[in-house]
Amino acid sequence: MAVNESERCRELERIVGASPAIAFLWRAAEGWPVEYVSDGIRQLGYEPEALTSGAVPYAKLVHPDDLGRVSDEVRRYSEQGLAEFTQEYRILSATGEVRWIDDRTFIRRDGAGRITHYQGIVLDITERKRAEEALARSEAELSAALSVASMGCWQLDLDRMEFTFDDRYYRLHGVTAAEVGGHHMSAEEFARSWVHPDDAHHVRRSIERALASTDPSYQSHHEARILRKDRDPRWVNVWFQVERDATGRPIRLHGVNQDITERKRAEEALVHAQKLESLGVLAGGIAHDFNNLLTGILGNLSLAVADLPQLSPAREAIDSAQAAAQRAAELTRQILAYAGKGRYQTATVDLGELVEQNADLLRAAVSHRIGIEIERGRERQPVEVDPSQIRQVILNLVTNGGEAIGERGGTLTVKTGVRDCDARLLAASRIDRKPEPGRFAFLEVRDSGSGMDAEVVRRLFDPFFSTKFTGRGLGLPVVYGIIRAHGGAILLETSPGIGTAITVLIPAVPTPAAGREVAASSAGTILIVDDEPVVIEVCGRMLRRLGYDVVTAADGVAALQLFDRHRAAVRCVILDLTMPRMDGVEAFRELRRRDCSVPVLLASGYSEPIATEDLIGEGLAGFVQKPFQLTDLKRKLEAALGPR
Repeated sequence: MAVNESERCRELERIVGASPAIAFLWRAAEGWPVEYVSDGIRQLGYEPEALTSGAVPYAKLVHPDDLGRVSDEVRRYSEQGLAEFTQEYRILSATGEVRWIDDRTFIRRDGAGRITHYQGIVLDITERKRAEEALARSEAELSAALSVASMGCWQLDLDRMEFTFDDRYYRLHGVTAAEVGGHHMSAEEFARSWVHPDDAHHVRRSIERALASTDPSYQSHHEARILRKDRDPRWVNVWFQVERDATGRPIRLHGVNQDITERKRAEEALVHAQKLESLGVLAGGIAHDFNNLLTGILGNLSLAVADLPQLSPAREAIDSAQAAAQRAAELTRQILAYAGKGRYQTATVDLGELVEQNADLLRAAVSHRIGIEIERGRERQPVEVDPSQIRQVILNLVTNGGEAIGERGGTLTVKTGVRDCDARLLAASRIDRKPEPGRFAFLEVRDSGSGMDAEVVRRLFDPFFSTKFTGRGLGLPVVYGIIRAHGGAILLETSPGIGTAITVLIPAVPTPAAGREVAASSAGTILIVDDEPVVIEVCGRMLRRLGYDVVTAADGVAALQLFDRHRAAVRCVILDLTMPRMDGVEAFRELRRRDCSVPVLLASGYSEPIATEDLIGEGLAGFVQKPFQLTDLKRKLEAALGPR
């Protein structure tokens, strides 16, 4: 019997020795003296005798950072009367390498129940731990990437028709799992509560197509709107794939949603800006051509008046026609302002003074039930602007605020001042072109009206959009165009039921701009260059009425040929900006190469800063704004050539 027992022990030792496990027998004493250890200890670089002799105490093998925890656990498990327990901790090899082990320990007691020994099987799990750590890092990196990308994962069990979501997915909806009863939700509840009703059919069709596909690698993708807790819709990109069982039956959908709301808004803003830009180009072109027609109308009317006796009964009719044409010219100026091409004569003015100077006009523009409070900052607010255009901005904003308040009455606050604006603030501008950070004078018009919803805000600066009645709607688009042309910004603060504040920002300047000196010359033959026959005809008649000889050309190429032929006689050139074959800018430079002394007046329906921006500093003698009348042309010629 003893021989059989001895054989079994030797057989057990051979089995343990051949396995990667290490067998230990520790005495229940300080430092856990080792009474037996199998040959497997050599894989850690130790000889069994080194431990059984006490030369290397077992406690020295345990990693210092884990020793306290291991000791506490052994004591606690022993006191609880357990027969066995498992621990994971680090030990140090003979070379100092850190290894992870799984230690399964059995407690041996004597007849009185006292613990005498601990018998353990120790297995090296270092590679498993490394794999777990790598997996944890990978999962953490994936989780971080999904969070940064605003992604959330989900599964749909097709048998139970139940969704399972991760925590990131709940953040897309602005809730936590606890708020909605856990990480599971029925497909019916999901469709009712979290899918935008207008997109429900689209989502359902996407799932049906995926389930009908026989391609095992088929991935479905669509865009849809989901609803947040506050019912605010958010756009998401949805990718998902079908999991099938061994028979090919669909059993589960695995998907990920990504919040693309900001991208969608940016796309909508870009499309909106492109639409406004296209409208601006169209409006600017129409206004430019219309100005040429008005030049013919106003010019001929002014010539007709000059030929009439002072008491002629026709004068009243012509005066009325002139007034109507002037109103048409004002309309084209507003259209050009919307198109961003409406800056005319600039000067350095104080924005606060400009508001105060027009206070009576502003009060007359709104209902008597509306009080206007003007708050002017103490600091000077110098801006280089076209004063008449900025007056239009002030009036339009006040008129818009008055209409928002309506007849029930309320308060309009008009505030001016100076502030430093950084890139983050300017990024909120409603204008597509954002100015550089810096110092700006501001004009804020705040009303106590009912505020605006998201749809009104989106279309606020669209031409001819109005919440009032058909026929209105150029007020704020004109503000948009003027401030855009001045290199400024527009900020909007509004909420339904609270009111609206519109703030325009205009780059501040330190000192007034210096005026331009224009050299005078003598009168003589005038070369008119314009591609519009009506402009050439009426301008020629005006010049002849003023006593000048006239030669005309329909484009820049013909003008240069005429100038070469009549160089000695030509004393001034009136040059259109936009022409076929050779435009006004190129023609001007060619004239300068031929004769740098001949005065050139540039004529255009566009504003002076826009029309002359490519010729600044190149010696233009002046600018003639279309449409013009006889007195306008005479004044410009006298400035360039001197009085006759």
